[in-house]
Amino acid sequence: MDEFLDVKGDLTAFSARFEHLILEKKSALQLAKKQHTDKVTRLEQNAQDLRNQITAALQQKLDVAENILAEISRFLATETMVDGLERNLQAARAMEDALSANLLAKSEEISAAQKSLKYAHTHVAVQEQMDVAELTKFEMYAGLKIEAVDEDVLRFRFSNIDASDIDREVSCELDVSGEQFRVGDTLPRLSADQISAMERQLNEKGVFVQFLRQIRKSLKEAIE
Repeated sequence: MDEFLDVKGDLTAFSARFEHLILEKKSALQLAKKQHTDKVTRLEQNAQDLRNQITAALQQKLDVAENILAEISRFLATETMVDGLERNLQAARAMEDALSANLLAKSEEISAAQKSLKYAHTHVAVQEQMDVAELTKFEMYAGLKIEAVDEDVLRFRFSNIDASDIDREVSCELDVSGEQFRVGDTLPRLSADQISAMERQLNEKGVFVQFLRQIRKSLKEAIE
């Protein structure tokens, strides 16, 4: 009986220790489970924070890339505009050079024309003085008379042409209406070649007295 009581006491003590051990294990397991859950929660939060940081970093990177592309686009547009302005400037300079060269050429032409005009005026003035003197001689010694047949037609009459017939006269008409002088009727009649040669000489040289000499000579030869 005493042994049975001893065994029963041992079993009771063992059961108490076993239950206490089970409770300790359960408590430890629950604590470990809670710690694990808390750790998983922290890890998930850290992972979410990291994802948010990555997303923000990527967005920032995209924003920077877009800004860089925008700056590059503006730079390229500015470069294109500068190139266009440079080409326009070069074209304007080329046009300016061409206009300057043209202006210089025109200035040289004007200068040459002014010199030519000055020479022509001088030549005409001298020629007029000579013509007046020569015409006076013609009137005195060759019996020259100048008549206005029409508004633009002059007739030159020469007397003292034939020593055997002092009343005999020869004549020539000159049309002065156009840019070129034209010889009209002559008395006596001259050939077309003679008239053409005298017209050409008068229009090219403009020496009026020389023309009168030549026409008088030709008319005199025609009656001989």
